[in-house]
Amino acid sequence: MTRNHDAELVRQAQAGDAEAFGQLYERYLADVYKFFFYRTGSRDQAEDLTEDTFFKAWRHLKRLKPEDAANFRLWLFRIARNTLIDHYRTQRDEAPLEALGEGPVEPSGVEERIFRMQDQERVAQALQRLPDRLRDVIIYRFLHNLSHEETARLMGLKPNHVRVLQYRALKQLRQLFTEEAA
Repeated sequence: MTRNHDAELVRQAQAGDAEAFGQLYERYLADVYKFFFYRTGSRDQAEDLTEDTFFKAWRHLKRLKPEDAANFRLWLFRIARNTLIDHYRTQRDEAPLEALGEGPVEPSGVEERIFRMQDQERVAQALQRLPDRLRDVIIYRFLHNLSHEETARLMGLKPNHVRVLQYRALKQLRQLFTEEAA
């Protein structure tokens, strides 16, 4: 139902209905933000890049073909991926930010929040140490719950290649967490 609903919202937004685009924005805001947060490790950069992504999506929405409207999520993540690539190109000479943000955390006790923040920071730090392609696979598959096929289309790969990259990424993450625990 989500795909059909997305297609209808896209059609309405293409006709100039800003509220329809607002619904798409609300639906995918957290996913796009998480994508950037786990790639950059910075709340501020994640917020800026998320804003840029949705601005580009709104600006280029008329280019989205009706037959692709049901795949709005994949289209949006392609924009996010390209926005991140552009960001890295412009930031190439700058040192990476060391401070990691909190990420989205539900308030349910100070201690629990601290442990969640520490876990998110550990995961973000571990992801930063993976090669880009392996990091992308983990982010798409587990943080955004994309299928192997959707991840493959987004990355321009075959589904079996995504499975291999996922296996390698999980193996490297296990090694990183094992080294950290030792």
